Amino acid sequence: MIRVIKYLIVVATLLLAAYFRWTNLSREAFAGDGVQIFIKSLGVTHGKLTFIGPPMSAGTSHSPFSVYMYALPALLSPDFRVAIMFTGALHLIAAALIYKIGSRYFSFAAGFIGVLLFAVHPEALYISRQVLNTVLSPPLALAYLFTGVLGYYENKKFARWIHLSFLTLAAQCHPGGFFLAPVTLI
Repeated sequence: MIRVIKYLIVVATLLLAAYFRWTNLSREAFAGDGVQIFIKSLGVTHGKLTFIGPPMSAGTSHSPFSVYMYALPALLSPDFRVAIMFTGALHLIAAALIYKIGSRYFSFAAGFIGVLLFAVHPEALYISRQVLNTVLSPPLALAYLFTGVLGYYENKKFARWIHLSFLTLAAQCHPGGFFLAPVTLI
């Protein structure tokens, strides 16, 4: 019975996170890099392949990974708000991973506090309403951490097979993702 109550609390927290991420979708401005990514994504849905992502502040270009990721919601609708909902859905996956890592390796309280903070934190809410490279990385970085612990601490082979793939995908969102690489060594 207590286990059911714990899961209901976590599900309620995830529903709260979804509510905050999927209401008032027009609140954020449709401007900047998000426009470039989404326009390129619309092009991909019409058969125009791209090998260059949006420009970086360092003077080069990002990976086109985000363009292809945002082509998924663009296939459903050319409405920018659907892309924002896609980002929010990815951040809900990140929230679930925060809970899973915290509760599995620390305690229920650690997992619950982690997911609750991520659900209501203003910066987490702000970035979950963007269409950018960097906002795609939280679920990928957390999946990298989770598969690392599963693979090397719990000795699960399937997790070791996919572990570095998540690091590579997180780094496609932003090169800073490679700063997580020592986790594998540790």
